[in-house]
Amino acid sequence: SLVGGRQALAGYRCGLIITDRLIDIADVPPLSVVYRPRSLVVGVGCNRRTESAEIEEAISAALAEARLSPRSIRNLATIEGKRDEAGLRECAARNGWAIDYFTADELNAIGGISDPSPMAFREVGAWGVCEPAALRSAGAGELLVSKRKRGNVTVAIARVQF
Repeated sequence: SLVGGRQALAGYRCGLIITDRLIDIADVPPLSVVYRPRSLVVGVGCNRRTESAEIEEAISAALAEARLSPRSIRNLATIEGKRDEAGLRECAARNGWAIDYFTADELNAIGGISDPSPMAFREVGAWGVCEPAALRSAGAGELLVSKRKRGNVTVAIARVQF
C-alpha cells in the first residue's frame, strides 16, 4: 500500500499518486489520479519452447508476491540465445513490452546473482539469466524480486534507475 497509507493522505480530497506498487483503493482520495511509471524490468529465463501463457503466469505471480503493478513494466530482459524463443516474444508482444537481449559475457559481468546455476552455465554460458538481465537492463544495483522459479520459467525484477 502507499507509504503511510490512509494516514498520509487523510484530509486530502484529491491527489496525484505515482507508484509502481499495488495500492488499496481505500487509501486513495476520491478525486485522485494514479500514475504508473514504466519503472520495472522483468528478467526472464525459460526452457526451450515454453508457452507464452506459462511465462506470463510466472511474471504475474512474481509481481503479485511483491505487490508490484504489471502496468509499470517497462520491458523484459534475457539472454541473446532466447531471441528466437516464440513464447517469450509472444508474451512481450501481447503486453506491449520490448525485450532487451544480452550476451552471456554481459550477464556474467553483473554481480549479485543470488544462486549461480552450473546448469545455466553449461546450457547458455551464463551463471544466471533472469537476475543479471534484469539488473543490467534496469541499470540497477539490487533486485526488488530475486529469482523465482515457476515451472519452466525463472523471473527476477529490478527497478529502473532514473
